[in-house]
Amino acid sequence: MITIEDVAKVELKIGKVIEAKRVEGSSKLIVMKVDTGEERQIVAGIGKAYTPEELIGRSIVVVTNLQPARLMGIESQGMLLAASDDEGKLSIITTEREIKEGSQAILFGMFIVYKIKQVTRHSKTVKRQLLGLLFRVKAKGSNTWK
Repeated sequence: MITIEDVAKVELKIGKVIEAKRVEGSSKLIVMKVDTGEERQIVAGIGKAYTPEELIGRSIVVVTNLQPARLMGIESQGMLLAASDDEGKLSIITTEREIKEGSQAILFGMFIVYKIKQVTRHSKTVKRQLLGLLFRVKAKGSNTWK
């Protein structure tokens, strides 16, 4: 098991795919230029589920604070988030609405409470006010938290 502090280290940002092409000599790898507030190159093994043309213009969730890695000699400066079922069907995690590139993707639940604790470590009053505001705003926007 990992701790909430470990989860807090992962930086997730929204990125828009600007360019995408297959990696020569690979049936799985696609290299993409992604705008996450800064342009970066990401190599992902999604070529059996997606064509490069399907990816261009999509807003995706990107892990941006990983150490770069090389795949088939090409540097990858992050990872994208995707889901896969037991049958191997793959789906990239995308945004439901338009949102600015570079926006932070947030994990709600314990994580948001952890972040609020970090910001308001010395003030219980501010912490209560932030939590109250967070729950009121969420309740107005959706029926998830009431």
